[in-house]
Amino acid sequence: MQYRPNIKLQPNVENNVFELLNQQAGFDPLTPGVALRIQNKAGVPIFVHETDGPTSSFDGGEGIYYTGWTTDTDENAPGVKITFKGTSEITVGVKVL
Repeated sequence: MQYRPNIKLQPNVENNVFELLNQQAGFDPLTPGVALRIQNKAGVPIFVHETDGPTSSFDGGEGIYYTGWTTDTDENAPGVKITFKGTSEITVGVKVL
């Protein structure tokens, strides 16, 4: 398992986790097919969607409702996106499993 630096997410949009991770300098690029552990480090609920297409709704997917809570994505997920509603960016933690 490898911890990655926290990623910053924008509100009211689909945040592509793999794209954000691949912008981090000094790390090997990741492609879908890698399982991730996502940790909510914000004070708002976030929603993890395992898709490479558009999300069905901003509050669909796997909900992580509280700070410190985590969820693991499936290693066969075609992509991972996170959505949340709010007015400012937030931070989430990511570990490559």
